[in-house]
Amino acid sequence: RAVFVILLFSQVFSYFGQTLLLTFQAKQEMEKLNFVLITSKIARFVATLIIVFFVVNSFTVGLTFLIESIVVLILSVVFFSRLPLKVPDIVFLKSYTKYALPLMISLPITYFNGNIDKILLNHFWNTKEVGYYFAIFGIIAMAQTFSGAAMNLFFPELVKATKNGFKHVEKITAIMVKYLLLVIVPLVILLVLFSEIIVTKILGNEFLPSAPILSIFSLSIFILLVSRFYGYILYAIEKHAIFPIISLVTTILFLIFFLFLVPRSFLDLPTLGLGAKGAAWASVSSLLLNAIMVLFFVWKYTKIKPHYGVFVNAAVGVVDYLIVMYVVKIFNLNIFNPFTVILLTVGVFANFIIILFLI
Repeated sequence: RAVFVILLFSQVFSYFGQTLLLTFQAKQEMEKLNFVLITSKIARFVATLIIVFFVVNSFTVGLTFLIESIVVLILSVVFFSRLPLKVPDIVFLKSYTKYALPLMISLPITYFNGNIDKILLNHFWNTKEVGYYFAIFGIIAMAQTFSGAAMNLFFPELVKATKNGFKHVEKITAIMVKYLLLVIVPLVILLVLFSEIIVTKILGNEFLPSAPILSIFSLSIFILLVSRFYGYILYAIEKHAIFPIISLVTTILFLIFFLFLVPRSFLDLPTLGLGAKGAAWASVSSLLLNAIMVLFFVWKYTKIKPHYGVFVNAAVGVVDYLIVMYVVKIFNLNIFNPFTVILLTVGVFANFIIILFLI
């Protein structure tokens, strides 16, 4: 119970602090934003080092998260208190409420989506299968850090670009996506290629069944990058009211995929009984259809089409992966060897860039 309370407070403090930090993101005062985030991570790192030398248990580990969130909240309040503040008028409040309402409607759907997969997986299988499924989420989150940071910088620029017309919006979006994919696609390839090594080194040998789940979820990094960057266009032009509908449809599709792929049996209907792997495929499949819906509505409202580089990078990524796997098989390479890991990592990036250059 004590650990739960600590983590609850850490989440509350963190959310309050992050809310204040959005102001600095909007004002493009990224030095303040980065200072708060980096300082909080350092504080947690120091706290972790201290407990390592004394006592390590769930309570003390929880305290490190609480310390991080407190630092975020305190620094956010300090920076925010220095801004010139005034009481908003009724017109502003109505405008803000109208803009924020779709997000408020989407929020419960988002929380539902974030938890229903684990609940259903536990219902149809067991907690062990949930453990294999959920364990890789932290790894995926780390891999998404790069694109997440780019998105924070991108949105204010996107809002400015809307003043110059949709052609300018299309141009800067295409540039951002194009260059980010040069990093993200090889990263996805490496996560798939070295999934067993990553899982065993970070989570331990007992989580080896999580490796194929990591491989499947790695695809979501590519999908989310495309859907979020183009989805930001709808926010920038204030057409984001469509997102609750997209979220609801995505949830329904996920549940359909889940009930077909995961259970051993369901209402005497034919199911595949894939367990955690099925849940991963259900998530990725629903995210892909979500991205297609986002791209459709972006095109409907702005006539902006996804940059051809999205499809080219995806195709080249598949070719690159097949080439690497062929090399591994032909030369019988041991991918658990550190030298082989370095060699293949360099090879994946180099091969990807060379193929793109040739076409």
